[in-house]
Amino acid sequence: MEDIKPVHVIVPMKKLASAKSRLMGALSPVKRRELAMEMFQHVLATLMAPARSLIHAVWVVSNDTLVLETATALGARTLYDTSGDLNTALSIARDAATFNASASRLLVIPADVPLMTHQDVLDLVRALQEDIRPGSMVIVPDQHNQGTNALGLTLPTPMPFLFGEASFERYLAMARQLGLTTRVYTSPTLAMDVDTMENVNVYMTRRKYGDHWLRRSA
Repeated sequence: MEDIKPVHVIVPMKKLASAKSRLMGALSPVKRRELAMEMFQHVLATLMAPARSLIHAVWVVSNDTLVLETATALGARTLYDTSGDLNTALSIARDAATFNASASRLLVIPADVPLMTHQDVLDLVRALQEDIRPGSMVIVPDQHNQGTNALGLTLPTPMPFLFGEASFERYLAMARQLGLTTRVYTSPTLAMDVDTMENVNVYMTRRKYGDHWLRRSA
């Protein structure tokens, strides 16, 4: 019988008050918070839907009480981020999934990939399931091949979290240095995050409800 290794998914989410700061000047603080929460809920709903037997748990790590309450209501496990640093928060969440739930497959998905589909999730989960070697990596670049829009790891792994500027190339370079097997997964829906008004406009045209928040007065 095939040995199925359930995947644990971590979704980091910053405080709503500071979310989407790159859109400052284009959108009001209220609109940025609404946009961030809407995208976060879409990501969680998409993760919760497919192949629940393959996704053991979705962990949300944040220092925002409303985000954590929303995550709990949607069925996710929550961790309060006391570090204020993305990579440190992800390390804490990885440790929680490993020590508290014996995770051997880990997938990190940002909260601002609003076009992510069920098929994207299934493809990434299957890629992690197919590779039985500890320390293997599956990575999804952003639309510019600079940032990282999803990261999958088989555990245990020596790979540190390296999210930030030019993280895609830094992950690939570190994987080569560590001798890790790497698979690059490309997806036009998962590649788009929302950091510019051009991204917002694409999101609005692709999501049938995506413009309701923009049309309301702030």
